[in-house]
Amino acid sequence: MTPFRMLWATLLALVCASEASTNLPPNILSQLKLSPNARVHLRDEPGYATAVKRWQYWRAPDFAIIIDVANENDVAEAVRFANSHHIPFLAQSDAHGGTSALGNLEDGVQIRLRGLNSMQVSEDGTYVTVGGGIKGVELRDGLWKSNKWTVSGMCECPGHLAVALGGGVGILQGRYGLASDQIIALNVVLGNGTVISVSRHSHPDLFWAMRGAGQNFGIVTSMDYRIYDVPDDGKVWSHQVLTYEATPANVRKVFSIGKDMLKHDSQPHGMMIMGVITSSPDFDGKVVIEQHVVHNSPSSTLHHLTQPYHVLSPLTISSHQGTYLEIPRWFGVHDSSIA
Repeated sequence: MTPFRMLWATLLALVCASEASTNLPPNILSQLKLSPNARVHLRDEPGYATAVKRWQYWRAPDFAIIIDVANENDVAEAVRFANSHHIPFLAQSDAHGGTSALGNLEDGVQIRLRGLNSMQVSEDGTYVTVGGGIKGVELRDGLWKSNKWTVSGMCECPGHLAVALGGGVGILQGRYGLASDQIIALNVVLGNGTVISVSRHSHPDLFWAMRGAGQNFGIVTSMDYRIYDVPDDGKVWSHQVLTYEATPANVRKVFSIGKDMLKHDSQPHGMMIMGVITSSPDFDGKVVIEQHVVHNSPSSTLHHLTQPYHVLSPLTISSHQGTYLEIPRWFGVHDSSIA
């Protein structure tokens, strides 16, 4: 089968599965040939409520069957099972998706990938092989123990592969590029249950497509992913958040600072700027600008770099200093803050 026809067959299988309705016949689960460590949960059974827990429930998918897979063969078997019974299916790692299309899935099969959370650093230390269900925090902390790091999302809770397959922005993207730029190879279960390896040398057209739109072409069970040594100057980080009243004039002035840095290529190396306009309970519900600035340096250096923001007379200024691992806590997106 040519790569193009293979892609078309995969998409067709996924679309057909997503549009089908579910009427579960008796003893249907006896047809599932899973490994001993895999688990199946039905509605109102123990484990179901935990398996369908999500970060938020807007347009949440609806599942009749949860399959907690334990290996790649379980994923392929779950896909073939769902297809054979015309049941819609969805693979997920840590349930942080928030698109409206998820709500179209009813009485489906959830292929839960959290059991595939392994990681193994290569012998030469240039890449890590991670399972399809590993969370961002698990990858980050595991690498840090070996004095390694890589591009990952700032939020600790989402599955790492979902972030990387969608492009993936993070604190280190200025050094190494997007998360999708770090992908070397993938093991993929296609929509018909076929398992293939994808890289620059194997199915290169699919490799190109999956680095940015990867969720649309199959279920990734494992990935080879570039990693880097943490440099000596990468240990200390600092953060400052400045709050302003969200008037039109302040919005223009605050965001123009970062815009001018980009225009003149003057943003300091190792700096990330993120502005949020929000209703704050700390200011009686008033709408404010929260301008976050993170830099790979001590707080004293960052304070000097943020002087253009200080002259705009912020309502409050808060500062932090620590290691790279503490950045999510400063932003309030650490694992325990959401999960």
